[in-house]
Amino acid sequence: KDVTEILLIAQGEMALEEFLRQVREYWQGCQLELVLYQNRVRLIKSWDVLFAKLEEHMSSISQMKLSPYFKSVQEFQEEAASWEDRLTRLQQ
Repeated sequence: KDVTEILLIAQGEMALEEFLRQVREYWQGCQLELVLYQNRVRLIKSWDVLFAKLEEHMSSISQMKLSPYFKSVQEFQEEAASWEDRLTRLQQ
């Protein structure tokens, strides 16, 4: 492999690593705000924003799995599978 090819692979892997870092930071830092509804039940405030982000991350993870750089790094596969599982459980 020449230097250009190595740099291209490194850039592709770095983009995947950055995306997974963003997913991790978003969901680990996510705090749900509950609001009282009709003095009877608490609902998640801005749930539509939360579910939009969930859909965005699920779609991006699916796209990431198609990347040629994804299959070459075991850690990416493991972390993506973990987040895919967690986000799928949130959808249900």
